[in-house]
Amino acid sequence: METKTRILKVTFELLLEKGFDGVSISQITKKAEITKGALYYFFENKEDLFDCVIEEYLYSYLNQSLIDLKSFSGTTKEKIEMSFHAAINNAMNEKIEKSDHSDISLIDFSFLVNQGAKKYEKIRKQYNNFTSDVVNTLEGLLEQGKSEGIIRPEIDSRMIAENNVIWGKGLILSWSINPEMDTTKIIETHFECIWNFIAIDLSEKN
Repeated sequence: METKTRILKVTFELLLEKGFDGVSISQITKKAEITKGALYYFFENKEDLFDCVIEEYLYSYLNQSLIDLKSFSGTTKEKIEMSFHAAINNAMNEKIEKSDHSDISLIDFSFLVNQGAKKYEKIRKQYNNFTSDVVNTLEGLLEQGKSEGIIRPEIDSRMIAENNVIWGKGLILSWSINPEMDTTKIIETHFECIWNFIAIDLSEKN
């Protein structure tokens, strides 16, 4: 593994374990088994290193989540359900399984994203853009459902989309406190309730 890649990987692992405030250059160089000179050859300072870790791991996760969401094929109903999952960071599991970090705790990853969003403007901006994009995507799918005659026309698509994302963030918080929660079942039940509220009963038309 190249030295720069190893530094990024080790830093990310330490951030997951200790958070942004708990990681020092000494800890990074010790775990990466390099000198400080070698680290500063690639990175100006700790902030520059953290920026690169954010770009490599957190941004790539958010971007991949949106790509997975937008490229998902299926019926409009299936796409709407996929959007519900995206709001709960369902795509995170796929992203980590495809990386070299299959042993990463999703809870630790969620905490790191939330902590980073509070501490770093870059992460906060990217996360807010991601949230807006998920809302816009779900709103568009709901409007598409209206045009197809499967969703009630009086439904406020924007409100449903925004409330679903807020609900998703609440579920992530609850799950981080109680990782034994059956989040798959909770998501499925939530979607079923929302779908029963917004969908047109096609049997009434027959």
